[in-house]
Formats: sequence, C-alpha cells, structure tokens
Amino acid sequence: MSHLKSSLRAPEGKWAVSSERPASTNFSADIAVHLTCARDEGCSPPQLLLCTIQHFLYITDARAINREPLRVVDLRQAGGGGVVAYPTCHAHTAESSDEFDVAVGLSTGEVVLLSLRAQLKAPASNTRPISSMCLNLDGCSGSAARCVSLDWVPGSAGTAFVAAHRDGTVLLYHKASKGAGTGWYHRVDSVVVGSSSDTKLLARSSSSHALRPPVTQLQGPGGGGGGVSAAAVSPDGLHVAAACKDGVLRVYALPGGGLVGGCKSYYGGLLCCAWSPDGRYVAAGGEDDLLAVYSLQERCVVAYCQGHSSWVSGVAFDPWMCHSEGTEQEADGPEAPQEQQHHQQEEQQQQQQRQQAAAADSGASGALQGTADRVYRLASVGQDCQLALWDIVVSEDLVAAAQQASANNSPERERPGLPPSPGKRRLGGGGGGNGGSRSSSPLKRHGSGFASSFRSRAGGGSGADPGALPAALQAGIIAPPLPRADWPLVTPVVQARVQPEPACSVVFSAAAMFTACHGSCVRRWARPLLTQASLMQRADSLQSLQSAEKPGGR
Repeated sequence: MSHLKSSLRAPEGKWAVSSERPASTNFSADIAVHLTCARDEGCSPPQLLLCTIQHFLYITDARAINREPLRVVDLRQAGGGGVVAYPTCHAHTAESSDEFDVAVGLSTGEVVLLSLRAQLKAPASNTRPISSMCLNLDGCSGSAARCVSLDWVPGSAGTAFVAAHRDGTVLLYHKASKGAGTGWYHRVDSVVVGSSSDTKLLARSSSSHALRPPVTQLQGPGGGGGGVSAAAVSPDGLHVAAACKDGVLRVYALPGGGLVGGCKSYYGGLLCCAWSPDGRYVAAGGEDDLLAVYSLQERCVVAYCQGHSSWVSGVAFDPWMCHSEGTEQEADGPEAPQEQQHHQQEEQQQQQQRQQAAAADSGASGALQGTADRVYRLASVGQDCQLALWDIVVSEDLVAAAQQASANNSPERERPGLPPSPGKRRLGGGGGGNGGSRSSSPLKRHGSGFASSFRSRAGGGSGADPGALPAALQAGIIAPPLPRADWPLVTPVVQARVQPEPACSVVFSAAAMFTACHGSCVRRWARPLLTQASLMQRADSLQSLQSAEKPGGR
C-alpha cells in the first residue's frame, strides 16, 4: 500500500494515518464496508468504531483500529427464516432509553436491534448476537428488499429510526414498550402512500396486528423510480432525505411524510447523502461524479463540488469544522489526535486541546468577512479510491446567485438527466428518448413507470400525477439541475488516493476521520492539532474561497 497517501495537508494542518486495518477480503461491488462512530461512557473504551465486513459486525477501539476487535458479531442467521444474511448498514444512538441502541440492516430486509453494552460484556469467543430483536421478518413491515440505510431520529430518546430499502421503501419505526420489564408490545398502523405533492403523503388505517413495531411508510420513489440508495434524518428530526437511483434527492417531512423539497442530479443516480450539522443543507453524491449541496430553506443547490473522477459513494460533514452564522465552535471540539501510551496523559491533552480550540476559533471566526457567512467542511470518497475534503463558504451573495440560476433554469428547458415535461414530449412518446443526453438515470429507461407507480399506490385515477418528476419540477418542489455555466463550483482543498479498492464510507469523530473501501481496508486519520496559527491559516483559505465560489467559477 506504499502508493497510497498516508497524510493529507489541509489548510488547518496535516491529517495523518495513525492506525489501519489492512484489506482482508476480495473486492465485492455488492458488499460494502459501513462505518459508524459510537461513544458510550458506560463502555470501556468509550470511543468505539462499528464496521461491517462480510457477514460480521466488528466492534473496535476507535483509537487503535489495528488491534484485535473487542467483539465480533456473526449476523448470518440474525434475520431468521433460515436464510443466510449479511449486514448492509447500521446506526448507533447515545439517546436510547432502553438497552437497544444499535440498529443493523440486513441484506434480507430485516432490521436487528442490539445492545452495544451487552455485546461488549459477552466473552470475545462468543460471536452470537446478545440481547437482540429482529424487525421486519419476511418483509412484514412493508418491504423484504435489502435494507440500504438506517438512521436514528434525533430527539426521540432512541424510540424512532428510519430504514430505507433498495426497492424504494422508506419506513419510520417507532419503538414502544408495554409495562416495565415485561418485554415488547407493538402496535402497527398500515399506511397507503399518496401523491408526493400532497401536504400529507400518508393515509392511516387501523390494524389488528398487535405484535409488530409501529411503522410509518414514507415510500417515495419505488417502482420505476429505481429505488433508494441511502437516507439520512436531519439533526432536528423533522425531515428525512433520500438519495434515489432515479437521480433525485427527495426530502420528506417527519412524521407526516409530505415531500417538501429536493433536487435533481446533473445526470445518473444518487448513491449517498448527509445533512449539515445545523440542518440547513443536504449534500448528495452519485454517478455524475459530483457532490451537490442543496438548501432546503432556499430550495436550490448552493454548491457543486467537482473533483472525483468516478462515482461518489460516501459523504459526511465534519461537525467540528463547521461554523454557522453568529456561533462559535463548541467547547467539545476536536480532541487531541495523537495516540498516547497512557490514557491519563491522553485525557489531559484532550482537555487542553478543547480549551485551545475554543479560544482559537473565536479569533478565526472573526477573521471571516461578513457575519452572515456559514462555513462547512465535507469529506467525500468515491469509486476512484480517493478521499476529498471540501470547504464551502455560503454567503448571501452566493445563495442569491444560486436562487437566480435555479429560477432561470425553467423545467420547460430540457436539461441533461431530465425527462421531457408533459407538454413537450418528443415524437415517439414515452419520454424515454435519449436525445444525446448523458443521463444514466433509471427514470429514462423505465419511461413513465415512475408516474404510474405513484398513481397505483395513491389509488388515483386518470390525469397527470402531481407526484411525477416533471410535475414536481414545475411546482418548484424539486430543484432542476443547472447547466454547467451556472454551477456554483467548489474544488477540493485536498484530494488523494487513500484506499486500495473503491472507497465506500467516511465518518468523523471528535478525534479522527475514518475511511473504508470495498476490500475491507479501514484507515484512521488523526486530526491536526488545532492552534491559533492553524485556524487563522484556515480562515485565510476560506477568505480566498469566497471569491472563487461563484456560479460559473472555475
């Protein structure tokens, strides 16, 4: 792996690989390594990294992932029914009011709830799941398709999470207990999906099933839309974003399910999405090799991040390097990244680092021009095996220019990746002619199947379906893709090949960044030591970006 970069020079300092788990499996496009950072003061050590490799869930010490895992959980038979399954995604919550704080999605569609503390208390030789619960057995909750994404709803005390499935089904699970210590009692509301432009997407009806989890079906694209690749819940718990294979980022309201916003990719399907820490923006990447940063409030794309040479398969915001207007970085900011031989020395350095970061950030934030500017740090990984770090400065001028460009790009004007609007069908019908378009969106290949699938689920009759993509574009719910000349373009502050196989996952913790690839190589990147000088250097870099990040800028 000598050809791989082991350090990255960013404006705030050097990110360096402090430990790594070498590749141990062959490349598999269908089986990706998923990463989740977990912190539980009741565990030892409290900083943990969860990763799925083949049929197993690995629980490791986040400070040294090269060591033997603390626990390996075999999930091949976790789904029940005698079908061999493998984990596809997982999520952890620190807010859980009961023992179940880890949700794991399986290739067979089930969702397994686990207790992180219970797994760590079990002997290392025991690989069976301890204190587990299996939901959606045989698709009883709404879909038997592969679970592709899980996310807990913030503020729900660990009682609600969202599960997205490959066929386009998005389910909102509600946990509820009956009595104290008497097990689980569940009630289910069966739902019928309505039109995506309705104020309420869901129509509820009573059900006599009493031993299933309460489930709300937010199913949006489905059918001819090509399904969902990933989903993420906003930090305030009021919205869920779905990266869809038809190239549309859809944002739904929770818990009602109404479609409230979204954007269309330049071309091709979307593979990943993530919310900014303040919930203002959603970053989505996919088959157009781009990252689009969508503003839900302004209903437009405020930045296109261009730099990858292949599909973007993973994206994450760095909460410790993002600054909203009028706010300073929290006192629990980046901790000292160096590995220490003694835990006591490490804790002392981390405490000193938090104090230095808080003091330095107040000076660096004041160096930025304009108090209304917001700064965001993103990381993305792609099928080109590369990692890219991006700094985005969102100013009032940038937002105004992006809104104007979106307004000028009328749906009546055909763009790459967009189906013809209902009033402008090409000769030959179907709306699926390529016309020289570069789009690889399933929507074009399936013709009008997307609209008809919405009509059949909504129970609608004849007439245009307001939930179809052309209608959503015309109504302004979905922002259209912009022509290249109007792109608010952003280039990476640092980019390098960091994985031996196509990369698939990137996450941040207070002390480090973690990346993973399809060959099961996982690398830990220690944060730079933040000082007054390093943060002022980043502020200077951000000032230079303010003039460069303009529509049509190169």
